[in-house]
Formats: sequence, C-alpha cells, structure tokens
Amino acid sequence: MQKLLTLLGVVGFLALVIWQLTDHRQVDCNVCMEFKGQTHCALGSAPTREEAIRSGQTPACSMLASGVTESFQCSATPPISVTCEGGD
Repeated sequence: MQKLLTLLGVVGFLALVIWQLTDHRQVDCNVCMEFKGQTHCALGSAPTREEAIRSGQTPACSMLASGVTESFQCSATPPISVTCEGGD
C-alpha cells in the first residue's frame, strides 16, 4: 500500500512538472542590448512581458559587461530593441 501511494505521488509530481513545462502562456522576448559600443541579443521567457524582457537582458548583458559594476550598468540601460511573442 505504501509503495502504491509513493508511486501515485511520484506520478502526480511528474504530471505537475510536465504541465508547468508545457504551459503555453509564456511570453518570449528577443532582447537586444547595446553597451560600450557592442551589441548582443538574447532570448528571455517568462509569464509576463516585463519579466521576459528582464530575462533576456541578463544574458545579453553578461556577454557585453565585464564585472559586477558593468553588469549593473548594462542592466540599467534600456534595450535597443525588444520583440515579444506569446502570452494571453
């Protein structure tokens, strides 16, 4: 009986994970950043447009900035272009 309950718990958990991963209400944004004369674009995905933009800014800035201070400066810079798809 305990094995059956454990198995049902694992199956339920896996079903929840799969459902979360296939939830298509995500917003995908291609975010292009310019910092110190260089440009880099990255894709960000999140439930809202604002979060998706931030999610794209972070990896784009990591390719452009060197060190923590520059990373903060780059992240505070508005993107030069944002293209988003998806959502409600």
